[in-house]
Amino acid sequence: MNHAYFLDANAVFKYYWDEDGSEWVRQLVDNAENGCFISEWSVVEFISAFRKKIHEVGKPAQDERKQTFYVAYRQLQQDILAQQFRIMPIPPQWRAHVTALMIGLAIDPLNITERPALTAPDALQFATFQQLIRSFPNAALVTNDKKLIKVAELKQVTVINPQ
Repeated sequence: MNHAYFLDANAVFKYYWDEDGSEWVRQLVDNAENGCFISEWSVVEFISAFRKKIHEVGKPAQDERKQTFYVAYRQLQQDILAQQFRIMPIPPQWRAHVTALMIGLAIDPLNITERPALTAPDALQFATFQQLIRSFPNAALVTNDKKLIKVAELKQVTVINPQ
């Protein structure tokens, strides 16, 4: 493995759903020289992302999107088994990591208006990414989430926006 990448849930979603950045994510993941890591939490968020896509269309199109979801979800499970995506477990001390991250970004700074207000799921993603950095110091975070991008910049870690 030449490079390690941590894909947040929206980057994983792009692998299975055509939208801006999907082709770039597919090339990254399909390159055998790359190690692509995801949080176990990303599987849950993957389901949530599809739920949004299903409910953004009218009833007639929902059945088609549900079928697309089931195919994509089965493929995600197969890709995890084949280690196309390597699962990063949620850190054992996740509550402490997430709490410290959220307090440090949203409450402690003097000028909190310039700091991103992370959601708990995003903080959990970032805490899991920080765990990966311990083993792969040059790992990059792949996301198009503006708040996560800002956190990565504040923490001075490599971030790649696939869009």
